[in-house]
Amino acid sequence: MARATSTTQGVIALSSGESEFYAAVKGASVGLGTVQMLLDMGVHVAKPVKLLVDATAGIGIASRRGVGRIRHIHTPALWLQRAVHDGRVLMDKVHGKVNPADAGTKHVDAKAIQGMWSLAGFVVLAGASKRALKATLR
Repeated sequence: MARATSTTQGVIALSSGESEFYAAVKGASVGLGTVQMLLDMGVHVAKPVKLLVDATAGIGIASRRGVGRIRHIHTPALWLQRAVHDGRVLMDKVHGKVNPADAGTKHVDAKAIQGMWSLAGFVVLAGASKRALKATLR
């Protein structure tokens, strides 16, 4: 199951690693919520939620226990560490060249965008629908 979304970050981060951790918290929250919704409908998901993250620092914060050297972390977000430790959430590194999220967050050329769309499962089709609106000149 794949999902893409864009939202503003509700917590002020004091470092890029902390910001990536908060983004992972949001992604894990949505993923675990989806798994629970499926369970409520009688569908059992055997695999854990898998987050692909492009920042090693964010993965590091989520993979340890406690705040570590970060002094200003929003402690309610530390539940993600427990979810990773318990195996409910897996985090893995994704490199920028193959990260579909970069199509919406970084300046990339058309060829790179089409490559990222392909990675995300999108297919570009040519032509127009017969139901499409038609513009006319008078």
